[in-house]
Amino acid sequence: MKITKFTLLCICLFYSFLCQAGVLAAKTRVVFKDGEHEQSLMLANTNDYPIILQTWVDQGEGDPDINNMPFLILPPFVKLASNDIHGLRILYNGKALPNDRETVFWLNLYEIPMIKRHSDQAAYMNLAMNTQLKLFYRPKQIAKMLPEMIVEKIHFKIVEQDKKNYIECENPTPYHASLINLKIESSSQKIYIQSEMDMMCYPYSTKRYEIAGELNKNDNLYKLSFNFLDDDGNAIHFQKNLNPFS
Repeated sequence: MKITKFTLLCICLFYSFLCQAGVLAAKTRVVFKDGEHEQSLMLANTNDYPIILQTWVDQGEGDPDINNMPFLILPPFVKLASNDIHGLRILYNGKALPNDRETVFWLNLYEIPMIKRHSDQAAYMNLAMNTQLKLFYRPKQIAKMLPEMIVEKIHFKIVEQDKKNYIECENPTPYHASLINLKIESSSQKIYIQSEMDMMCYPYSTKRYEIAGELNKNDNLYKLSFNFLDDDGNAIHFQKNLNPFS
C-alpha cells in the first residue's frame, strides 16, 4: 500500500522525534493490557530507497535469535519500497508473566537498505539500522494509575558516593517510570542530567542518574524538573523538591 506524500509529511511532522530512522512507526510504544492477544502497528518507509525490514521482540539485547519471547511479530521480514506503509501484527502467545507489575520488552525494527550498484544494478545491503520501541505488558491485577499518581509516589533524593553525586529515584509503584530531560535547579545553579540508553526506573526498584556537574552544597533547596512519558509517548512536565544530601 502506497502512502501519499502529504500523508507521509503529516505523520513525520507529528512524530518528528522518530524521523531520524528511515522507518517511521505510528507510535513510540505499545501497551498490551491483560486480556489482549493482538495489536497492530503501522510503519512507513520514509527513505528514498527500498529496504528489507526484520522485526522481533526481545528484552533489549537487539538479538533476533532470542527465543521464548511471549510476543511474536508478523511478518518477521518485509520488503518496503520508498514511501510504502505496512502494518505489523503483534501477537501475545499467553505465556505467563508477573501479575504484580508491568513487564517491558523491546520491539526491534531492523532496517537494511537495498541500494543498487551503478555497474551491474545488483542489490546489496548497506548501513543497517535498528530502532527499538518499548512494549509493555500490563496485568489487570495492578491498580490503574495516571502519570500524576505515579510521579506523586516516586521519591527523589541527592546521594553522594565515591566523590560522585547522583539523583536517586525510588519507584514504589508497579509501573515503569520513563523519565527524560532531568534537570536540577537551585538558587545558584542549573545542571542537566546526562541522558542514558535506558532512563526508566523499573517497578519496585531504585535507579541512580549521575550528576555531571558539581553541586553547591550551600544551597538548601534543590528542585528536580523532568518529563514523564505516558502511554502515548507524550512528555508531561513535572517538578519535585529534592531531599538533601545523604
